[in-house]
Amino acid sequence: MVVAGRGRLGTSLHDALTAGGIASELIPGRDVTGMEPRISGAGATLLVLAVPDPAITATAMRLTDIHPAAEVSVIHL
Repeated sequence: MVVAGRGRLGTSLHDALTAGGIASELIPGRDVTGMEPRISGAGATLLVLAVPDPAITATAMRLTDIHPAAEVSVIHL
């Protein structure tokens, strides 16, 4: 699982997941290029976008340009 967004919500989610024994990687939320290797091929199957609401449209549009693997689910908090 990849949590994209290092703000309070993204960091708290990541910390809770790892404390519960769930593998999670915390990365910057607006760095779509950095997400690409993590959500293509044999990467993560869940991408949680913990970016501010005003940034979600631009972030989602940039995600479509990198073509996440078909098995990747993307959610926004």
